[in-house]
Amino acid sequence: MIPDYWIKFIKENNIVKKSFEIPENKDLSGLGAEIEIFGKDDISEESTDFYPGIAVKQFGYLPIGSCISGSGDPYFINTTEGVNGKLYRVLHEGGTEDDFDLKEGIETVLNNYQELLKYSDS
Repeated sequence: MIPDYWIKFIKENNIVKKSFEIPENKDLSGLGAEIEIFGKDDISEESTDFYPGIAVKQFGYLPIGSCISGSGDPYFINTTEGVNGKLYRVLHEGGTEDDFDLKEGIETVLNNYQELLKYSDS
């Protein structure tokens, strides 16, 4: 379920449970982001037990972090994009498993999730 490239990325960079703050002017959605990176158990739980993870996993989205600034909207990669994939924010209001609006419910935050490393809080 979790791609090898993501496991390698979080292990090599030791970022599980680490936080990252992306300024508004660097967040492609314009909102800014404060993210804490999930470990394997959190990824599994978010994608099988909680929305919007349940709703978007059918489209290849994998939850990789949580918002620590209050919105509660989790952050995702899309496993179909591979190593150079984007970082996304998936909105709780985007819909349900049977009726999720991909256009309105998902925002691009970074063009490549590896850019996260530039914004480490630690």
